[in-house]
Amino acid sequence: MKKQFLGALVALFIFLSITSYFTFIERTKGFCYSKIHSLHEYDPRWDFGLPTKEQNALLDQVASQKFYPLGSGKECYAFVSEDETLVVKFFKQNHMRTRYLLNYLPLSTEIKMIRAEMLNRHQRHRDRLFQSYQIAHERLLDHTGVLYLHLTKSNFIKRPITLVSPSGKKLVLKLDHMEFMIQKRAYPIFEEIQKHPEKAKEIIDGVFEYLTTRNARGIGDDDINCEKNLGILEGKIFQIDVGELYPMKKSYPSRKELINATLDLKHHLENHLPKLVPYFESALESHCP
Repeated sequence: MKKQFLGALVALFIFLSITSYFTFIERTKGFCYSKIHSLHEYDPRWDFGLPTKEQNALLDQVASQKFYPLGSGKECYAFVSEDETLVVKFFKQNHMRTRYLLNYLPLSTEIKMIRAEMLNRHQRHRDRLFQSYQIAHERLLDHTGVLYLHLTKSNFIKRPITLVSPSGKKLVLKLDHMEFMIQKRAYPIFEEIQKHPEKAKEIIDGVFEYLTTRNARGIGDDDINCEKNLGILEGKIFQIDVGELYPMKKSYPSRKELINATLDLKHHLENHLPKLVPYFESALESHCP
C-alpha cells in the first residue's frame, strides 16, 4: 500500500513539474510549431466538408504568399498575409492537450481520476471554443469576416502555408494537418479612432448597432471588451476575437448590457477624446430599450 502511495506521489510530482514547465516557462518563449501542433485525431463533428469554389480560391491565395506574426491572444496565434487582407489563426493546443507523460505511467486510481478530469476539462474547453468559431462563421459572417474554418484533420486541402518569424525564419506547414481559421483583416477600433477622429462618431454608432444585431440573432459573448474584440473594416464593425460566442435566446440588449459592453470604449474617449463623451452618451440612450 505504501509503495502504491509513493508511486502515486512520484507520478504526481512528475506531472506537476511538466505542467509547470509548459505553463510558466515554455509559454514565455513565444510562438513555436509545437504550440499549434494538434494531437487530436479526425473528428467528424468538426468536418464541414469540401471547400466551395470561393474557398478554394481563398486557399490558393493563402498558399501563394507569406504570413507574418500579428499577435497572440488567449486562444490563438494570429498571422497576417503579405497583402494585409487576411489573418490566419492557429489554436493554442496547450488548452486542448490529449497526451501527457502521465498517460504512459502506472498510476493509482486517484491519479487516474485526476488525469481523466483534466482531459475532460480540456475536451469541454475545445468543444466550446470550436462551437464559438462555428457560430461566428455560420451566423455572424458579415460581422466577423470568418471566411474558412478547418477544425479537424483532412486530406483535401493539399496546400501549404508559409509562416515567417520575426527573425526571418520560414516555417512551411501542411494546412490539412492544422486546425485553423481564415478571417478578413480588420483594424482595432481604438487605433482607428485615434488615427481618424473624424470617423469616431460613425464608429461609436456602429458599435451599438453591432451589439444590437448580435443579440437579435441570438448570439451572446462572454468576453465583453471593445479594445481587444472589436475592429473596423470598410466602415463596418467586425468582431476580431470570436472565441467566446454562445447561442442564446434572441433579445434586445438591456441598458446594463450595453453599458458593460462599452465601458472600456467610454473610458478611452474620456482619456483621449473627451469632447466625444456626450455623443457616446447620446448614442447609448438612443439604443436603450
